Amino acid sequence: MEKITLGFLGLGQRGNGLLSNVLNNFPDVEVVALCDEYEDRAVSCAELVAEKRGTTPEIYTDHSLLLKDTNVNTVIISASWEAHVPLAIEAMQNGKVCGLEVGGGYSVEDCWSLVHTWEQTKTPFMFL
Repeated sequence: MEKITLGFLGLGQRGNGLLSNVLNNFPDVEVVALCDEYEDRAVSCAELVAEKRGTTPEIYTDHSLLLKDTNVNTVIISASWEAHVPLAIEAMQNGKVCGLEVGGGYSVEDCWSLVHTWEQTKTPFMFL
């Protein structure tokens, strides 16, 4: 089985909580990248990863750069709700296994966009 190398997109309250959950409960998951448009959030979360795991993840303020990072094979999306579907689509198009934090699509068309992207990429995707 391939090792999970995880990146987080969005580190507000929900993302911070999900990160803590991963750090406390999934020792085999390696957190390698963090992204938030507010750099202080990513830095704070990187400090938490360093404290808990002894490694320092890459920090991004541009999600596209994280999604191109070849060290990342899986992402958790916990950014603003309106960004969930576009980020999930871009993640799948970049071959990143994708876990989408609560919410999802605002419309049936959004949901179909996720289905169509999965059909094109065959990249695993799930609602958390």
